[in-house]
Formats: sequence, C-alpha cells, structure tokens
Amino acid sequence: MVIGDYIAEEWNDEAQKFIVNNELQLEVVVEEMPEGKRIYGQKLRPKGQFKFTSAETGEHLICLFTASAGWFSSSKIRLTLDLAIRDIMDESSEIREGALSDLEQRVRELNHKVGDIRREQSYLRDHESEFRDKSEATNSHTVTWTLIQLVVLGIACAAQLRSLRKFFETKKLV
Repeated sequence: MVIGDYIAEEWNDEAQKFIVNNELQLEVVVEEMPEGKRIYGQKLRPKGQFKFTSAETGEHLICLFTASAGWFSSSKIRLTLDLAIRDIMDESSEIREGALSDLEQRVRELNHKVGDIRREQSYLRDHESEFRDKSEATNSHTVTWTLIQLVVLGIACAAQLRSLRKFFETKKLV
C-alpha cells in the first residue's frame, strides 16, 4: 500500500509567498508500468492524502497535476509530496503485543517471510525475463550483422574477380 500526503500551494503576489488556495484542484493518476494500466485516478483538494494498492510489483507512474490551471497559466505552484510504502498485512493486523501465543506469533512471522520470498522470486523472475529478452535481441542483431557482412564480402569478392578477369583479358594473358 502506498500512502501519499501532499500539499499544493499557489504563489500569491500580494502576500509574496506560497499559500494554499482552496479553489485549486489537484488530479492524481497512478499507472502500472510498462503496461500503462490505470490503478488510481482522483481529483482532490489542494491539501490531503491519497492511498492506492497494486496487485503487481514493479514500477509505477505517479502523475500529479493541477486540473484547474490551463496550458498558458502563469501561476506558480509548489507541490510537497511525502510517500510512504507500507505492507497491507501490517495495516490490517495491528494486534497488541502479547495477545498471541508464541506459536501463533511464529506462524505469522513465517507467513511474512514466505510472502517476502515470493515477492523476491517474482522480482527475480521479471528481471530474468527482461535480461533474456535483451540477450535474444542482441543475439539476433549479431546474426543479422554477420549475414550483412557476408553478403558485402561476397559482392566485393565477385567485383574483384570480375575486375581481375577484365584486367587479364585486356593484357591478353588469358
């Protein structure tokens, strides 16, 4: 779970400082990368908090922009953003210490470790897949380049043999 606390402040010429303008509207969009699947999109007040949870691990694109300002707006906006990443299991199971028996506590710890191992394996699987794709692309480029070089060498060889043959025919050596 990702929790974002934000404050969008607009420059006020009269006060000569940034102030929170309640008429300002902030839009937050979160997408999973590289698919571009939108998992969160809200129009929010200039000061507040947003939360989102993703089913997939990996990179996420978080876009914050003002919904009220146009393309040619000359207002200056300062955005303060604080992101916190938390485990959902920690949020949903806040239990007092000592409320669980030792065995129950040990089972919870092992479940958390299994979850961590699964996330790590998924991460490694994704990176292995990316590396394999890059290796295959490099290999295909290498093979293509080698074939192009062989064709160019063959054409150069044929041209040289033809030139040499004409040379010997003009000198009447053949």
